[in-house]
Formats: sequence, structure tokens, C-alpha cells
Amino acid sequence: MKLKKASLIFLSLLFFILVFIVGVRHGQNVERTNKVIDILISIPPSPTAQPTQKPLEFKTYSNKNCGVTFLYPNRLEIKESSQSAVFTENEDRPIEVDCQKVNNISAILEDKNAASTEVVFKTKKTQAKTLDRGEKIAFSFKNTTNNKTIFISIVKSLYPLFEKSLEFIL
Repeated sequence: MKLKKASLIFLSLLFFILVFIVGVRHGQNVERTNKVIDILISIPPSPTAQPTQKPLEFKTYSNKNCGVTFLYPNRLEIKESSQSAVFTENEDRPIEVDCQKVNNISAILEDKNAASTEVVFKTKKTQAKTLDRGEKIAFSFKNTTNNKTIFISIVKSLYPLFEKSLEFIL
């Protein structure tokens, strides 16, 4: 079956019109997507809220009777006597210092049932006891300037600060 020349030209024209319409529709979809992307890119990011956290500051604690001085976080409150000090935060007692011969910390250190551990204190290994499910350690050391034994109970997170800042005074 032979098609006339005019029929072939008509079918070719219809095919090109179909290709043109499909191309235009595809171009419109691409243009719409590009506009959405341009709008999204042009929106500046919203600033992220930074938490308002107080900067960590430290104070120096000194006890002339025990002969020690060290740094502690300023958020802690101190209840002290001439030979002891308890640092509190809410209901917790993160640091306790005592240089009396009989005290709560010395009783803990003498308790055979308490879990024991070792801490490195001023380059010496010292026997210690763990308290509060391992969150706190208790140990003692001798002040070489006045020969007093000082008993310490401190949370593990504050121990490095305590060790680095501890100084003996007269």
C-alpha cells in the first residue's frame, strides 16, 4: 500500500507537532522545579538558638588549719568549720574535706566491705574507696608542711581539677 506524498507530509507534520508539544510540557515541568529550587535556596536559614549556659567559673578554697588550697566550681556552696568543709550543690555533696582524726571519710576508708580502688595523686598511687555506685572516690593524704592527714571525698569528674590545683599552705 502506497501512501501519497501529501499523506506522508501530513503525518510527518503531526509527528513534529506531537514532539513539540511533549517537549514544551517537559520544559514547563523543569522550569517549575527550577523556580521551587530557586525559592528554597533564596530563603536564609533561620538562626539556631544557642543555649544560654553560664560560663564555668572557679573559686579558690583555702583551709589554713588543714593547710590546703584548691580550685572548685563557683556553683558549689560551702559549709565549713575550722577543720572540715562540705561543698554542696542542690542535695549532692560533690566535695568533702576533713582533717580531723575521726570523721565520716576516715570511717569509710577503714571499712573492709567498701569497694576499693587506686587513684594517682601527685604522681603517687594512693588507695581509695568508691562511693555512690562508683561516682565518688574517698582517699586520704598527708600534708607534708604541717604533717596533718587530710581526708577527701570527691566526685570523679572534679578529681582532675582538684589534683591539678591542690597546693599545701602553712
